[in-house]
Amino acid sequence: MAQLSSAGPNHLLIITDDQPHYMQNANITPHIAARIANHGLKWVQGSWANIPVCGPARSTILTGKLAHNHGVWTNASYEGGGIHTAFKDLEGDTIATRLQAMGVNTGIFGKYQNGYPGYVKNTDGSFNATCAVPPPGWDRFVIILAEDADSRPREWFVNRHGEEWRPEWPRTDTALIRSELIDWLTAPEQVSAPWLALMTPQSPHDPYTASPKHAHDFDGVQLPNWSSYERVRTDEQLTKRVTTECLYRPKSRTPAATP
Repeated sequence: MAQLSSAGPNHLLIITDDQPHYMQNANITPHIAARIANHGLKWVQGSWANIPVCGPARSTILTGKLAHNHGVWTNASYEGGGIHTAFKDLEGDTIATRLQAMGVNTGIFGKYQNGYPGYVKNTDGSFNATCAVPPPGWDRFVIILAEDADSRPREWFVNRHGEEWRPEWPRTDTALIRSELIDWLTAPEQVSAPWLALMTPQSPHDPYTASPKHAHDFDGVQLPNWSSYERVRTDEQLTKRVTTECLYRPKSRTPAATP
């Protein structure tokens, strides 16, 4: 979404996580349809995601490059690390660094990239702020992270621009980052400068932990009953998928020279 103001064009990019197409239905998510989709640009035909999975897609959004150029191909580990290991070399040239250089205030709120350093501790068990330094290009960096893979939403913590923050969790992560985003956008220093804001909630990715306010919103709603809903993949199908991924995955994650 782009909005013109006296300071110049402002851009708000909302990136939901693992949102299926049927959830764009106005009967299921009426506010998305009424407040956003019906007032924006829709790609109905002729638009394709190069690799429509989390890490590669986020890398493409942030760099403007296709996967064969930025080198993030899957959600798998790279060289013993997460996707952020492969993406780290690209952080010096992103939409954030370029717009910041043009005088645009930049902020990201929610999820950054798979494998971004989580709760890194010092030897005494305290929070290691050095490992939490925001990547280049971001004037405001508010990222929700888990201390370990088994953490539930109410156990998550926040990297609030390099500082540890453990808020009370009476609400969802979406509500929390929305509040942080609004506080940033309404700060006095934002009035006279154009801005780029990325709102990147975990939702509707699992775990599906609703706030008490919305815990029963979908009671009685029937899930879509597609033909593939109860389908179980055979060993032959799984073997074919793995073989295909191995054949077409590049030998090196080094980005190509051409854009």
